[in-house]
Amino acid sequence: MVLEEADTFSADTAPSSDADPYYGDRNPTELPTRNSSYFTVNSGEDTVYVNISQLPRLFLQSEPLPSNMLSSIKSSIQNAGLALGRPVTQDEADALAFHHAKAYRIGSYGHPVGTVIASALAFRSWSKFGFPGWTPGEKFNPQRFGFLSGRSARIAWHSARLLAYSTVGAFLGGTLAGSYALTVYSVGRERDPRLKEVGLAIRKHAASGTWPGSRKADDSPGRKESAGETFDMARQRQRAQEAWREHRAGQQQPTERRNVMRAESRADDMSPTGGAFGAEFVDPGSADVSDTAMMSDDQARRQSESIQRQQEADYAKSQESRAAHPSQQRQGPSRDAFGMQEDSKSVQSGSAWERLRQKAQSGGST
Repeated sequence: MVLEEADTFSADTAPSSDADPYYGDRNPTELPTRNSSYFTVNSGEDTVYVNISQLPRLFLQSEPLPSNMLSSIKSSIQNAGLALGRPVTQDEADALAFHHAKAYRIGSYGHPVGTVIASALAFRSWSKFGFPGWTPGEKFNPQRFGFLSGRSARIAWHSARLLAYSTVGAFLGGTLAGSYALTVYSVGRERDPRLKEVGLAIRKHAASGTWPGSRKADDSPGRKESAGETFDMARQRQRAQEAWREHRAGQQQPTERRNVMRAESRADDMSPTGGAFGAEFVDPGSADVSDTAMMSDDQARRQSESIQRQQEADYAKSQESRAAHPSQQRQGPSRDAFGMQEDSKSVQSGSAWERLRQKAQSGGST
């Protein structure tokens, strides 16, 4: 039934998509309910917020921080979480963002300060038309610059000089300021009590040479087909690995030698193996110090000396035993490794009658 009073049919308009809470990005970087000066790091329960308005500004810049700087701050916070093995706290995120932005601010002074100093140097050499590192000689003609001449040539020469000085000054200023900014960032991060755990975690991973999330180098021999490695590439990689192992082994040998010398110095000087005689009982070429497949000259010399000392000790013991039992010595010469020497000594020992008797016995036996 249509009412007579109704002139036209009216229908409710569809709601605008702007009012739809599910329209657009479900996880915006800047929340609409939060001030736009904040940006988020991580997501979910581990989300932390960084207040951009409280961060140091770049030199001669009052606008919001550039996007590359914000991305760098976000990456530093995420890397700190990887080093810690847990999400960073709000205080740690604020501290990292502050020191990072402070380093950017110091680095932003490099180019303008370097350009100003270089321009001052360019004006000092205005009359000589000097360039960075070069001053024209007497044959230089400032009235000619390519196809230009006169006043135009002089202006062109000075413009080239200013461009050269400003380029060199900006490069050197940026390099020096960047180095100083990194130093300030490192010192500030180490001294900040909020980043104590972050500093300990970074030093721990730096000492071990590993970083969470990084891929470990494959030192296994052979060709890596999955990586598309050719036989020549595998051969070069194997040679590089062997050279690195030899280099590490060469660095460890001086350390082991110092340990041996330190052990000798700690020995008792009054003992037979101490003091100046300690080197005779500590073999630097032994297997404990350097394990090699071949015997070195030092090892061979020490081994021969050890054998000689053992033989001399055995001979001294045999002489003592004969002196203790002279009756056994007269019964007949002993036969051992030094038999010839003992026979000659036994013949010469005793009285003249004893020697005649021994000679007669030897003649009768023959």
